[in-house]
Amino acid sequence: MLTNTPSVPVKRRRKGEQTKNLILESAIIVLAQHGVKGTTHRAIAEQAKLQLSLTTYYFKDIQALIQQAFSSNCQYLLTARIQRWQAMLAVITTIPKAALRTVKQRRALLEQLTDLLLAALEDTAQNHRHQQVVEQLLLTEALVSPSLQALTQQHYQACLKPCLALCQYFSADSAQTSTKAEILMTQIQHLEYRHLLFSPAQVNTTQARAWLQVPLAMALSLKSP
Repeated sequence: MLTNTPSVPVKRRRKGEQTKNLILESAIIVLAQHGVKGTTHRAIAEQAKLQLSLTTYYFKDIQALIQQAFSSNCQYLLTARIQRWQAMLAVITTIPKAALRTVKQRRALLEQLTDLLLAALEDTAQNHRHQQVVEQLLLTEALVSPSLQALTQQHYQACLKPCLALCQYFSADSAQTSTKAEILMTQIQHLEYRHLLFSPAQVNTTQARAWLQVPLAMALSLKSP
C-alpha cells in the first residue's frame, strides 16, 4: 500500500540540509563574535553544539565554509530588506497618482516612509545584530580577498534595487535616479551601523529621523525638510 511517509534517503537528505544550515548559522555567529581569524571548525562546532567531525564532514575547507557563511548571510539580510521595502512600496501604490503629484501628499508620504524605516532600523539592531556585523566584516574582508569581491558587488547591487524602485517612481531621469538611490542606501547603511553601537535607549531618534528625511526627500523629489 502506498503511503505519504518520506523514504529513508529523503529523511537523511533533509537532516543533512538542516545540519548544514545549522553549521552556517553558527558560523555567522562565530564570525560576528570572533572575526575571520577566530572562525574555526572547532569554534563553529561548539557554537552549533555538534561534533567536530560533522562540521568537517560537510565543510572540509574552513575558507569555503566562511565564504558560504558570508553568502548565506547576504541572502538572509537581502530577504529581510526586500520584505521591508515591499511594505514601503505598497504604501505608495495605495495613493492615487494624481495625489502623489501634490507636495502635500508627498510630504505626508515622507513622514510615513520615515516611520517605516526607523522601525526597520530598530528591528535590525535588535533582531539581526550578528548578521549586520558579518555584513560589515564582509566589506572589510573583500578588500584583501578577491574571492569575496564578486559577492560583495552582487550584494550591493541587490540591496540597491529597492532604493532604485522608490526613486524611479518619482523621477524619469535615470542618472538622477541612480544618484538619489545610492545616497539613500548609503545613509540607511550608515544608520544601521550606528545603531549597532548603541542600546535602543541611547539612540537619538530625532537625529536619525532628520538624517533619513534628507535623502528620502530627494527620492520623492521634494525639497529637504
